[in-house]
Amino acid sequence: MPSLTALAGWGAFGAGVRFYQLGLLQRNQAKGIVGYALSSALWVGIGYTAIGFYENQQQVSKKRIASLLEKRAKRAAAQEAEA
Repeated sequence: MPSLTALAGWGAFGAGVRFYQLGLLQRNQAKGIVGYALSSALWVGIGYTAIGFYENQQQVSKKRIASLLEKRAKRAAAQEAEA
């Protein structure tokens, strides 16, 4: 589960993107508060998905590493038994 601070960071990034977008368009940055909310919500969704992918990848990596270490230990034990 992503932390609230991480998602708040993604939301702040989304608001910053909207601020930058309006600056490039040379429009009033204080106008269109709904756009800031939508941009923040979109980026929070992207951040939530990215953090979920990262956490899932960490779990898969840990399982794979554990499996490889187990196989390595078995192989070492078999080689010691032969020698």
